[in-house]
Amino acid sequence: MGKMIGKYEIIEKIGKGRISVVYKTNQVSLSRIVALRVLDAEYSSNDFYVEIFRKEARALAKLSHPNIAQVYGIGEENGTYYVASEYCEGKILRDIIVKDKKLSPEKAGSILAKTAEVIDYAHEEKVLCGIIKPSDIVAGPGEQVKVVKFGVVPGRGDISVRDLPVEYIRYVSPEMVREEKIDGRSDIYLLGILLYEMLTGKPPFDSADSSVLAEKHLNEVPPPIENLSPEVSSGFRQVVMKCLNKKPENRYSDAAGVVKDWRRISGVGVEKATVITRHFRRGDTIVMKRKDEISPGKKIWRAAAFAAIFLALAAVFIILFGQKSLSVQSGLQGVAVYIDDKYYGKTPVVIKGLSKGKHIVVGKKAGYRSSRQEIKLGIGEASLRIGLAKKPVLARVLTFPEGAQVYLNGVLKGKSPLLLKDLMPGEYKLKLMLNDYAAEQKVFKVDGSSSLVLKVKLLSLHGTVAVESVPSGAEIHIDGTYMGTTPKTIEQLRAGRHEVLLKKEEYCDFRRNIFLRERQKFSLRAELEEKLAVLVIRSNPAGVDVWLDGRHVGKTPLTLKKLRPSKYKLRMVKKGYADVKRNVVLDAGKEKTAVDVEMKDITGFLLVTCFPSSARIYVDGGDKGVIYGSLSVGNLDEGEHQIQVVKPGYRVYGKMFRIAAGKTFVISIVLEKIIKKWKPAVRLHLAGGGELDGEIISRDGDEIVVRVEGGLITLKTCKVESEEERKQ
Repeated sequence: MGKMIGKYEIIEKIGKGRISVVYKTNQVSLSRIVALRVLDAEYSSNDFYVEIFRKEARALAKLSHPNIAQVYGIGEENGTYYVASEYCEGKILRDIIVKDKKLSPEKAGSILAKTAEVIDYAHEEKVLCGIIKPSDIVAGPGEQVKVVKFGVVPGRGDISVRDLPVEYIRYVSPEMVREEKIDGRSDIYLLGILLYEMLTGKPPFDSADSSVLAEKHLNEVPPPIENLSPEVSSGFRQVVMKCLNKKPENRYSDAAGVVKDWRRISGVGVEKATVITRHFRRGDTIVMKRKDEISPGKKIWRAAAFAAIFLALAAVFIILFGQKSLSVQSGLQGVAVYIDDKYYGKTPVVIKGLSKGKHIVVGKKAGYRSSRQEIKLGIGEASLRIGLAKKPVLARVLTFPEGAQVYLNGVLKGKSPLLLKDLMPGEYKLKLMLNDYAAEQKVFKVDGSSSLVLKVKLLSLHGTVAVESVPSGAEIHIDGTYMGTTPKTIEQLRAGRHEVLLKKEEYCDFRRNIFLRERQKFSLRAELEEKLAVLVIRSNPAGVDVWLDGRHVGKTPLTLKKLRPSKYKLRMVKKGYADVKRNVVLDAGKEKTAVDVEMKDITGFLLVTCFPSSARIYVDGGDKGVIYGSLSVGNLDEGEHQIQVVKPGYRVYGKMFRIAAGKTFVISIVLEKIIKKWKPAVRLHLAGGGELDGEIISRDGDEIVVRVEGGLITLKTCKVESEEERKQ
């Protein structure tokens, strides 16, 4: 498109929501692809929708998670409100449901797992997800899932459920409708709505009336899933309906619990369990807790094994009764032991002199979670084995520029900036890849002591091309891709050969092949040649006067060269023919334009017979000669004319007549003889030959009115002089 909103250049439209449009854009300042969500102009003047739009963005901007699209900024320009965020490859969940009609439990479970991570993470950060719709989730390649938008949380502030569009009310909880206090269990209800819609292809409640739809969330039970998707097992249905329970206390307490049950039913993954072992020796009690992964098939033999261990340890304590120390061991060497906040050394260690009663034993080691246990000591000696779980850490990967693919130990994890979670102590290989930049490899170690921030500046494999043209405003195409208009500096163009094409209307295309080196700044200045056109004008008959845009340019046939491509006004004139007016467009892409005109004859003829003969005839003041019996006058323009016939001794004959194109007008005249002799004052010499006696009555320009013996006539003159002047 090329249109700019703020510092973002629109590439294409990629989505349309209820109140906003999403564009794929280029952030020109950083030369990166950004998703730009723009509030529809229809809602930009409505403070209520502007506040919803901003609140949705602020909710997401507080969080940083691999499955959440990062928010880069919120802005407004000339009344246009927008949110810039991470561009996510993939398909919107709404479009997937529409295309596939419904999703299998396996596919729904994959999306559920990633969405649940986002919900639990948001709750840890004290953020409620609010309204989550299928249009707010993008499923990308490699089972990647991104939440690109959180909705508002109705009931908080001045936003009520019934003020929202129907598209939003499909995804609210009963607590939101009742405007009660809302906690994380409201998000579990929304997770249930998403699961229901993924499995059946329809939301659990729907109506075109927002009030009716809100009431359904309060009082109705969704249509049974088995009626819409009989292939979904009862176990999955129970999970969905537990999420959709009207009472928050009857739902899952967190999203992880939903995923756990879903995987248990599908047989995918493992089940978490907590094992508690107690050792008894009279009044001594030692409690050991550890996390383990127990598959359903191993529960029975694990239970038997723990029972045997329990009995064996109990026997050992009985045998050792009477000893006077506490022996602390661990599967790891060098675990620091603290009893009642006092340091006693590192394992293995034997601690003597402890008093009878309860004590708190804490084990610590870098890279592992601390262990805290309560023991109750009697009279004799006891032993304790400390088990520590490795402590995962977070590592944030930042690249300059952003958007690099991040591989951890050869596995693609996403694009930078990226948060790597649950890294256990050890050594890792990090590989970063971004088009037009050199691949970077880095080895880092995790000791579990603290989170890491890995910053990497990528080495550019491209350069910069500054393009300008005279005149400016030419389109820039590099290797067939539109890059904007001149003058412009194109950054981060890969090194190597490129074809630069500049295009501008009315100018010849400019092409140049360039070779760009790494980190080179290449300047290109082009003098554009103006395109000229040729106009050929022909007419029948020839000899027609031609005016172009009001300027006389010659007579036909005519060839006009070096004309700028444009629209011209053409006028063609020839006496006796109708004027011709045309608009002529000269195209820059056409070398020659020809105009052929057939002129329309608009003259007629006059045929005069007169008695007596030898009279002189004037038409419109012009002398047409002496008539001897009859006289034909041709090439008279179409329209009205005046004829006057003069003969000494006879009265002047005058008459108006009309000529039609191509027609002959016939006049028969009988002159009236004058009885009284009239004496003229002057003698006029006619340009066509002959003389005329008369008296000049008046003069106006090149016309004079003359009284002759028979009356008044009008003549066109070229010069008036006296008889004396003429003789001289």
